[in-house]
Amino acid sequence: MKKLFIVLLIPFIGFSQSDCENSILVEALENENINDFFQGALSVVIEDLSFLDNCNEDVNYTLFAPGNDIPPESIPILISVASSEELIDLVNYYIHPETVNFLEFINGEIEMLDDNLAYISVQQSIDSYNVMLNQSNITIQDICTCNGVIHIIDDLIWEPNINSIENQHN
Repeated sequence: MKKLFIVLLIPFIGFSQSDCENSILVEALENENINDFFQGALSVVIEDLSFLDNCNEDVNYTLFAPGNDIPPESIPILISVASSEELIDLVNYYIHPETVNFLEFINGEIEMLDDNLAYISVQQSIDSYNVMLNQSNITIQDICTCNGVIHIIDDLIWEPNINSIENQHN
């Protein structure tokens, strides 16, 4: 029984060490769990996001990236916003300018890179620990990068002045 535990532990240790080599930007563009349309949005504004590719500074970030399980009706909304001049503002609303690991979240507000607030809701019980960012659940947490962390969420989030776009498409 002890041998089985050791064998199962080794792959997890190796997995976390190798993931930390990529920058947030590289990991976000390459991670198969991140929505293709969001990756496309990142690609469009890649020059504006070059700071997310720097592993040599002491500045770290948290990226909340929509995953592949976002509702299908959200895709046209993302595409319509992605074609607008506000795309970099949209992407900056998914970035918090410091690292916050999953178990460090507390109820309250966090300021995003675009200076708007997002709302964190933590629901904890004996059997589970759930964190929501606005209306989205964090479904995959703590993807380690050399300059921060990525959490994958199950829906799009909207900064306050874009909220009306989401409502127009519902």
